[in-house]
Amino acid sequence: MGGNEIVLLIDARIEESEKVAAGLSVLEPPSIGGHQAIFVEPSPGGNTLRVKIVDITARRFTTMCGGMTQVLGHALLESSIAGQLNIRMDSPTSRVVLRTDAGEVPIIIEHDGSRVHKVMTDMDAFVQECYSVGVREMALAGVRVNQVGRFVVLNDEDVDRHVCNMRSTEHAVARMDLQSRVLDEFDKRALLAHDVVNSALYDLRPACPLHAGRVTFPHRVPVSPIEPVCGTGIVTIGIAMVERGEIEADAGELKLLFEAGDSSGAVGGPELTELLITVSKERVTHASFSHDVVEVLAIGDVLL
Repeated sequence: MGGNEIVLLIDARIEESEKVAAGLSVLEPPSIGGHQAIFVEPSPGGNTLRVKIVDITARRFTTMCGGMTQVLGHALLESSIAGQLNIRMDSPTSRVVLRTDAGEVPIIIEHDGSRVHKVMTDMDAFVQECYSVGVREMALAGVRVNQVGRFVVLNDEDVDRHVCNMRSTEHAVARMDLQSRVLDEFDKRALLAHDVVNSALYDLRPACPLHAGRVTFPHRVPVSPIEPVCGTGIVTIGIAMVERGEIEADAGELKLLFEAGDSSGAVGGPELTELLITVSKERVTHASFSHDVVEVLAIGDVLL
């Protein structure tokens, strides 16, 4: 999935208090490695799972991971875990509810019985969380940015204006340094005193004119992995575009395609993330998304 690696830990029988340490042990060398470790367990209610998400950047539980929902949707059909988790896979679509720390997240899995064609994730619970935590515009390190929940969202054109006079050999380093200073300044303002803020980067200059823009997710550069795709991040970009007036205040239902997946950390790439949003009165009232490239790479056992 765009170079992102997500590890699903199925029905692991360990105490809640031990899951963060266990998840980090899986994500760090010399173990499997990855960006998030997801503890997946059966939950009461039809076709419902409980998930707890350990994030390598935050080094703690995080409330939501969009990529997790996409990977899990594929794994339920393309491995044997559906039976293990008491999940019924109806054809041609299956609905599964994921109970996350952000709230209930339904996913719709479109498939032909042997292969998944698309997973669509309902992100309404995450949208509500973003507005609850805070959505505001500000200037950090001289750059116009938007806080959307636990993300700082930057338009790449604003970043370019600060580093455009640099020589090309210095350009990439200067961009990374600027993004790092933006996050450092945000932390100093103590707006999210006990949380780790991530970052999302986008522009409105797609390679294909039919697409909305290009994205990447530097998160905590240079100390954390850059994620070429990010489900929660793409939703925060949609909210930021509404706040910046790049999407009309009463636009209604929109389908936006963003180019993603460049493993170098540049905006854009060979993959597409589909974002469906409903906008009313300068606010996103519904969001769902799908990644177009998701693969189950390996199945096995891990000792926790």
